[in-house]
Amino acid sequence: MAVTFSAFAVLYNGQIGLFIAAIAGLCLLSYRRSGGGGGWLALLMLKPQTVFAIPLAMAFSGCWRPIVTACLAGAVLIAVSAAWLGVDVWLTFIGAFTGTVDFFLVDPARSDLWAKYASAYGVLLYNGAPIRGAGMAQAAVSLAVIAVATITLRRCGPTDAALAIIVYAAIIAAPRIFVYDLPLLAIGALFHARASIKRGWAWWEVPMFAVGLVLMETAFITVPQAAGLIAPAFLAANYLRHIDETTISRCN
Repeated sequence: MAVTFSAFAVLYNGQIGLFIAAIAGLCLLSYRRSGGGGGWLALLMLKPQTVFAIPLAMAFSGCWRPIVTACLAGAVLIAVSAAWLGVDVWLTFIGAFTGTVDFFLVDPARSDLWAKYASAYGVLLYNGAPIRGAGMAQAAVSLAVIAVATITLRRCGPTDAALAIIVYAAIIAAPRIFVYDLPLLAIGALFHARASIKRGWAWWEVPMFAVGLVLMETAFITVPQAAGLIAPAFLAANYLRHIDETTISRCN
């Protein structure tokens, strides 16, 4: 990921997309191997608006161990940082939520940002939809993809295909996704590729995967909103193939 255009966007904007992608990948690998990953999940609190679908899919599928561990680890991290830096840091951080939400999600004056959002919310606002309508549509999309991830995880457990679906769902569910968040998509693509290598690529899956990767890597220099089409395409390909060619007893 370190030499890709999306990685360049992270470095250019001074963002933490590479870190979030790496932590999400380690979290899901730990979850696949031992049902854990809670410690890594706690670190994703750094950018919860991007990855909230991951713990929700785990919780809704009945996997509470990483959730409980993440809550405990998060509480420890908050306590240590408050003791070290002072409580005022956290009070300021919490107080900034309202302003941040207004600036990035509901401020009509920020119409210049909508073209940069790789999400259903951004696409709708950019094309003139009212904020409330775009918000409701994004909420519906988020619930739908989280449901798909939950169903897959319940049926087949944390297989590579299911973990790819969870990552794609996280990207689709987030209302605020920029180009510098797209390294997360590479994590889903790695799980997707590993699952497809094991079972063999479908003829239609290969070109879809290739086009998706090209769009992801050129989003920084072309149209960022086109990147919003990548995760849904990958999700559809992976989910349909997964359901079509496996049964509950043959999910691996």
